[in-house]
Amino acid sequence: KEAIEHFSKIGNNVVEKNNNYLVYIHGIRGKLSKLNVLKNKHIPEIYLTSSMEQRTELLMGLMDTDGTVNKDRAMCEFTTVNKRLAEDVFTLCRSLGYKTTLIESDATLNGEFVSKKYRIHFVASKGDKVFKLDRKQERINSKKAADREDKKRYFIQSVVPCGRHSVKCITVEG
Repeated sequence: KEAIEHFSKIGNNVVEKNNNYLVYIHGIRGKLSKLNVLKNKHIPEIYLTSSMEQRTELLMGLMDTDGTVNKDRAMCEFTTVNKRLAEDVFTLCRSLGYKTTLIESDATLNGEFVSKKYRIHFVASKGDKVFKLDRKQERINSKKAADREDKKRYFIQSVVPCGRHSVKCITVEG
């Protein structure tokens, strides 16, 4: 019921069929075709370099459909059999500051190999918006384990002089 209410907010029509939901959004097919994502699942570069708010919204949509989270530690997992999509989701999570791992293993059905599968793991801090679906987001909001301040941060371990060279400079906020 929560899923139907959620998808009804973004689509013109929601149909449940065999525990799956079909969401019809008028005009979306042309937009997806223009981005070259129809039958070519990936995250276009323009989305990976968009604002933090837009990248967070993208992650929430992906996690709502193919993600899960445990409630004790808020360990989030996104699973797919599409390697390119997995690599893109890995990049997306890293761009949002998460320490992320990508695990490749075998996907099986009734003990038989089907394909490779790719699992992306990261731990969300209490209050991080990772899901739009309340039942999933609530697991993060009510997690039991305490968060470390440095959990999501990356550190510079060393600086090595390399002489004088022409370079392109970057600006880092903060």
